[in-house]
Amino acid sequence: MELVIYKRNPYDQVLYTHRLEENSWRTTVEAALGAGVPLEEANLAERELAGLAAPMASLERASFTGSNLHHADLRGARLIDTQLGGTDLDWANLAEADLTRAHLGNADLSHANLGRAVMHRANLTGANLRGANLRGVNLSQAVLTGLDLAGFDLSGVDLQGADLAGVNFARANLADANLSGANLTGAMLAGADLSETVLRGARAERACLAGASLRGADLTGANMTEADVSGACLRNAILRGVVFVGARLVWCDMADVVFAFANLTGADFRRADLSGATFTQASLASGVVRTFVDGASFEEATMTEANMSHLDMTRVSFVRARMIRVNMTNARAFEANFNHARMSGAQLSRARLNKSDLHRTDLRRADLRDADLTMTDLGEADLKGADLSRACLRRASLVRANMGLTRLVGASLREADLTEAYLGDADVTGADFTDARQSATEMAAPRRNPGAPSAEPSPEPARGRNRPGRRQ
Repeated sequence: MELVIYKRNPYDQVLYTHRLEENSWRTTVEAALGAGVPLEEANLAERELAGLAAPMASLERASFTGSNLHHADLRGARLIDTQLGGTDLDWANLAEADLTRAHLGNADLSHANLGRAVMHRANLTGANLRGANLRGVNLSQAVLTGLDLAGFDLSGVDLQGADLAGVNFARANLADANLSGANLTGAMLAGADLSETVLRGARAERACLAGASLRGADLTGANMTEADVSGACLRNAILRGVVFVGARLVWCDMADVVFAFANLTGADFRRADLSGATFTQASLASGVVRTFVDGASFEEATMTEANMSHLDMTRVSFVRARMIRVNMTNARAFEANFNHARMSGAQLSRARLNKSDLHRTDLRRADLRDADLTMTDLGEADLKGADLSRACLRRASLVRANMGLTRLVGASLREADLTEAYLGDADVTGADFTDARQSATEMAAPRRNPGAPSAEPSPEPARGRNRPGRRQ
């Protein structure tokens, strides 16, 4: 019997002719390779080649479309630009093979050994990789859209610029992997290990990273718009220039992270741990780097000692947030909501909090020097020991506020509502109470501003009034 290997183009060019007693394409190919016949561009489509032994073979631009290469030995083979679409490569050994730009669409690579293989720009759309060894493989700029890689060990894998849209990476190990510039749109990464993973410039819009570990990951410039990162750990992650627009970050562990140039517009940080997080940083080139958080929610978040200085927090919600010793110096927080927030010891000097809701907020010992609190609601707030020197409280509501031991030196309270407020032992030297409403207000008479309207303490304090050290 005579078997002939033809070249793919032109098809009538004979590469090798083999006479043998049985019809065996595997034997023919092995004989050709043994004779040193170059099989680049060979047409071996739809051939029975199970068990083919072709280590280090040069098979560039050859076509194996639809062929059976079950258990084939292709270690170190050169398969550049090779057509392997629909090929059966289960249990094949492709360790260290060069599959650059190879077409592997719908190929069966189950249990194949691809360790340290080069698959740069390879197309694996629809391929079956169940049980395959992908340790150390180079998949940069490869196309893996829609693949199921749940639970895979992909630690240290190079996926730079790869198209991973819709890929299932649930519970996969991607620690130390390189996904810079990768497309992860709509990908499933729930519970995945992305520790120390490089995601610089990656696109992960609408991706699910719930419960994933991103500890120490580099997300510089990554686009996480509308991604679900709830319950994930991002401690020590690099978030410079990250885009979390509309992202869900509830219950995230983001302690000590640094946001710079970040866009957090509409992000949901409810109950997240942002202790020690930095949202701004100094820049010699442009003065102050600002992070955008318009419309974000930090409700019930832990933000102890977070640095939010110079931040624009217009209409941001911090309801019931724990913000002890937070730094909001020079921050802009128009119409922000701090209702019931715990902000004792907070640094708010020169902050602009116009029309914000600070109702029942704990601001004990807070530094509010030169702050603008025009038309702000501080009703029932605890300001005991706070420093409001030179602060503007014009038309602010301080109904039943506790201002015992508060410094109001040079502060403006023109037209403010101080109904039932407590100012025992407050320092009001030079404070302006012109047209302020002070019904049943309790104030230490010796420290009253001589030029302001009388505010003598009531003989019998009104029932329910705040007392020093008491919070409503």
